Amino acid sequence: MPGETVLGETVPALRHRRSIRSIAVSLLTVGMVAVGLAGCAPGSPLGGPDPADYFDAGTVRVLQAARDGDVERIRQLIREGQDPNTPANDHDARRSGITPLQWAVEFGRPRTVETLLRGGADPLVGSGGYNAASYALLRDKTDSLRALIDVDPSLADAPGRGGGVILHVAVLHYRADAVEMLIDADADLDAEDPGGRTPIFTAASVQNVAACLVLIRAGADGGHRDHRGDTFLSSLYLAKDSVRTREFLGDRDDLEDELRSRGFPVETGR
Repeated sequence: MPGETVLGETVPALRHRRSIRSIAVSLLTVGMVAVGLAGCAPGSPLGGPDPADYFDAGTVRVLQAARDGDVERIRQLIREGQDPNTPANDHDARRSGITPLQWAVEFGRPRTVETLLRGGADPLVGSGGYNAASYALLRDKTDSLRALIDVDPSLADAPGRGGGVILHVAVLHYRADAVEMLIDADADLDAEDPGGRTPIFTAASVQNVAACLVLIRAGADGGHRDHRGDTFLSSLYLAKDSVRTREFLGDRDDLEDELRSRGFPVETGR
């Protein structure tokens, strides 16, 4: 009842006091668990390393020098024993897991790219499935890609993400300038991915008909068949012509003419 008391205390007051006590015990328990997780290291964040050890790693210093284009600092750090191929362990998510060479590529600094390569950076080491060359294409950094190939011409045929070569990556992302540069660098126009598809197949799969035309005119094999026995062309005819732009249809007509003039089959699938 409203006026009932227990040991001189009203029932609502007693319930309130017990509730407060229960909350206090719960908070104390959580605090003890947190202390156990954090460990005994002074200044250590909950469940993590000491910030001084985490943010001041040698790789992060190389990344900062790469970002700033400080080639002398990069040379110094490498002379001091810093491995230029070590991925970053950084609080900035954009730099977490990235190599110094990829970071130099990101900022489009050709001289920094060259310095890292000559200092021992491996252009085929990377993160997220991207090496330095394919990362340059992903980020649309043609100057960085050119710097890589100037130092090591074999990188014109560097592996692409998921198989194939970087020419597959270039046409996939509509990097027209990079496609022209790779052609000039004697990239293999008919390199195959695991499915037997050459770069022109990749271009057709994303409706990059302009790249298909460029590749054919540069000497790509327009009659190549993938492991299923198909040529590249049918991918360009999957949608109705009524939803195509006039530019697309014009380029596709030019592509058909180019294929016929070179003796390649014109298999539209229609």
